[in-house]
Amino acid sequence: MPQVSLRKRFTYLTETRRSGGFSDVYRGVDLGVTPPREIAVKIIEGRASEDQGVPYGTFFDREVESLLSLEHPNIVQLFDAGLDESGCYFLVLEWIDNDLSTWLKARGEVLWEDFLNEVGLPLADALSFAHQRMIIHRDVKPGNVLIKPDGTVRLADFGIAKIKNSLTDSPHTTVDFISRPYAPPERDSTFSRDVFGLGVLLVGAISGHDLTDYPQIEPALRAMDVPSGVSELLGRCVSLSPEKRPKDASILHNELSSLLQARAVARKPRAKIQIRISKAVVRKWSELTGLPPADCQRAILDDLSAGATLRSTDDHATLGQVQGRSVYLAGANFSFKAVVEGSGESIPYLELVFVVQQRVSDVDRAMRQNLQLTE
Repeated sequence: MPQVSLRKRFTYLTETRRSGGFSDVYRGVDLGVTPPREIAVKIIEGRASEDQGVPYGTFFDREVESLLSLEHPNIVQLFDAGLDESGCYFLVLEWIDNDLSTWLKARGEVLWEDFLNEVGLPLADALSFAHQRMIIHRDVKPGNVLIKPDGTVRLADFGIAKIKNSLTDSPHTTVDFISRPYAPPERDSTFSRDVFGLGVLLVGAISGHDLTDYPQIEPALRAMDVPSGVSELLGRCVSLSPEKRPKDASILHNELSSLLQARAVARKPRAKIQIRISKAVVRKWSELTGLPPADCQRAILDDLSAGATLRSTDDHATLGQVQGRSVYLAGANFSFKAVVEGSGESIPYLELVFVVQQRVSDVDRAMRQNLQLTE
C-alpha cells in the first residue's frame, strides 16, 4: 500500500481514506512514541495558497485552536497540525474506529437510560466544557461522535466551531456549512445550537428513527418510550424556538444528571426497619388527631408508610451508625423523634418517643433514606 510520511514522524496509508465534508481522514502510525500508536491523519481539501469559495484555512484554524484549548476525556485528542509538502492543511489526531452510527448499528436496540448515561451525559459534559471556554461546536451529529473500544465517547470535528471573542467568520462564512437536521434552522451561533444538535442526536438514537429533516423530529420524540421528564427535557432541546431550549450544555448536563440520579434513587432497594411506638407517642397522637388510642398505632404507621424519610443529628451518619441516638423520622404529615435500637441486627428498629408538632414540610430533611417499615 502506498505510504505518505509527515515530518519524518507520522506515516499513513492512502488506501485507508475516509471522506467527509471538506476533508479526508487516513489511518496511520505515530513513530515518534514508544510503542508506536495508531493515529488519524486529517487532510483538509484545498491548499493554503488557494481559495475556491471554501474557507479551508478557517476550518483548519478553528479546529486547531479549539482542540488546543479543550483537553477533556470526551473530546478527541490532537497530536500535531500544520502544512504538508503539497501545501495542504493536516491534523494528526487519535485514531478511533467507530463513530456513533456504526456503534448503534452493531449494538442494535438501546435502552434509553443506558444510552443517556453512556453517551448523552459524556457528550453534554464535553459540550459544557467547550461552552465554558466560549467555544460552540456547531456540528454535533452522529458522524462526529466517536466510540472507543472501551466505550469511551469522544466528540470530534471542530472544523466549523465558533470561538466567541476570537475568530470571526470569514467572507465565506462557516455557518453555511451545516448538517440537517442536527443544526437548527436559525443562523445565529449561540450555545443553544449545540444543545439542539445533541437533542436531535439523542432523540434519533433512543427512538431508533433515522432523522434526515426537521419534520421527522417531532414524531421521533413522541415515539420514545421514556419517562415524561426525559421527554419534556429533550422536547425543549429540539425546539425550533431557541428561547425554549436550555441556554447551554452546562444547563442541559445538570438537568439530565438530575433526571438520571432521581431514576437511580427510585430503583434503590429500601432499607427495612421495625417501628415500636411508645405509649407517650400514642397519647400525644390521640390528642393531636382526636383518634381513640386503640386506632393510633395503625394511623401512625399509615402516616409513615406514605413516605418515610430519616434525618439524623449527624448529616453524614447512616442508620447503622446511630444506635442509641436520637433521629427524626418524617411521615406524610408529621415527624417523630425516635431512638435507634438494635442496629447490629438484620432489621434494626426505631422506638418512637415523641411527636414533633410541625408539619413535615417544615422539617429539615437534610438526610434522606428510603425506608420500608414493618411492625
